[in-house]
Amino acid sequence: MHQVVFCVKCKEVILPTDDFCRFCGADQRPPAKRTPSSMEPTISYPVPPAPGYAGQQAPSQRPFAGGEPTISYPSPLPQAYPAPHDDSVRMHITILGWIHVVIAGMTLAFMTALATMSSAALGNAEGRGNDTGYLSQFQLIVLLFVWLTLYLLVGMGLLRKAGWSRIGGIVVSVLFLVGFPIGTIIGIYGLAVLTRPGAEAAFARRKA
Repeated sequence: MHQVVFCVKCKEVILPTDDFCRFCGADQRPPAKRTPSSMEPTISYPVPPAPGYAGQQAPSQRPFAGGEPTISYPSPLPQAYPAPHDDSVRMHITILGWIHVVIAGMTLAFMTALATMSSAALGNAEGRGNDTGYLSQFQLIVLLFVWLTLYLLVGMGLLRKAGWSRIGGIVVSVLFLVGFPIGTIIGIYGLAVLTRPGAEAAFARRKA
């Protein structure tokens, strides 16, 4: 007659010679024969005192003679947690990048429309023989286009967490301070985001 053996964990029928359950993988060996695991608790059973020895000790020094075992649970393994407020820093950098991209994109669209209207106005003025000073206006528009293009690149760099964009963002934020009140608010926000603790690490992680 074969002996029926059940798994200690899933209660499925297993062979008496199985050290591990073929269904759930639980260890079927006696505790004394198991390989200790770092995640399993350690059970310590009290050892009865030697006759005539415990009575010679003070009550506070006598070994515990009760029958309850002591169970010691292992400490959890250390985990790598992100730096404090790291996600918050990256989120504010992304918000700042979108602010710059939106402002630069809208301003470029406005300047394009303005340049188109200026060209049409120049053609009408030349037809009437008037001096419009178009050269100085054209130079100003070109300078504004160059500035807005660089400004747009800084915003896109902030979105990508590019290392160079942090310095560019600080320079742009300083220039924005003179644009009271909205520009001043954006400039202060940009300086607060790009100079706060953890900002440089966020860009360094992107470079790595």
